[in-house]
Amino acid sequence: MAFCSNCGKAMSPGAVFCPGCGAKVGASSGGESKLIVYGITQKFLIGGTLKIYADGVLLGEVGKNEKAEFPITKDCVITPKWGINHALNDKTSVKSGVITVIKYEYDRVSGSLIAHVSEYV
Repeated sequence: MAFCSNCGKAMSPGAVFCPGCGAKVGASSGGESKLIVYGITQKFLIGGTLKIYADGVLLGEVGKNEKAEFPITKDCVITPKWGINHALNDKTSVKSGVITVIKYEYDRVSGSLIAHVSEYV
């Protein structure tokens, strides 16, 4: 059984909000900050591992059909790089205090990546 860190009321497992006070479960005063990146999902694409950079610093990699999570400590710009010949111009601004989800899709016609971005407070 989990208990609310704000009011102490018992909560069911998997609860998103406290039934007593309405506080978001696991939320801190500054809000949770993380980046969730889903790798390319196209079926017949060979390779597909993306290197994810925040303000030019490598955070890590996410493979084809994989998911990776990275902590975010400040506002930054996310840039993916793919293979040797694909220095991508796709940049996504990420704010601290929110959970940002980026799903990358490869456009076979233009040969570029398309970022689908969602933010959750």
